[in-house]
Amino acid sequence: MSNSHQTTHFPSGLQYNDTKNILNITFNRNNKNDIAPRILEYVHKAIRVSIDIQFPHPSTVSETGRIIIRKRIEDILGAINKEQFPNGAKNSIRFVDVSITLSTFDLDQLLCCTTFKNLNPEWNLRYRVGTGGWVDEFDCKWNSDLRKQFIQHASDLCHVTAGAAEATG
Repeated sequence: MSNSHQTTHFPSGLQYNDTKNILNITFNRNNKNDIAPRILEYVHKAIRVSIDIQFPHPSTVSETGRIIIRKRIEDILGAINKEQFPNGAKNSIRFVDVSITLSTFDLDQLLCCTTFKNLNPEWNLRYRVGTGGWVDEFDCKWNSDLRKQFIQHASDLCHVTAGAAEATG
């Protein structure tokens, strides 16, 4: 009996592991199309969702481009919220990983949008916040207090790494 698993790949940045019921979403500058509709095909089967958000350096993306990226992230998380919690949290995703690789400028931009203000409180989240390399990581249950803690933590981290970047030229 084979213990190999089947993984469905999408060129748009989606992978669904049929054995482990894990949906991996990779969002970066190479995603040409909005992948939120495709997520709905698989997210209802997933017990774990991994979202990897990779922002390119701001010098390579216009402000319009950053607005589009933020909107697509909101659409992705909104689609998962809507699909998984139509009647509360009875069949909720057990864990959501959100890995964020951001420049300091993009972090400031991201915190201004509604993505991190409207996440479902039933989600368990692990954030790895970095600027190219991972700088910090922590787990949390996404409630009001920890939402504020994340925003403060990320903002502090942004200012610290921005200062370090300036110091190194």
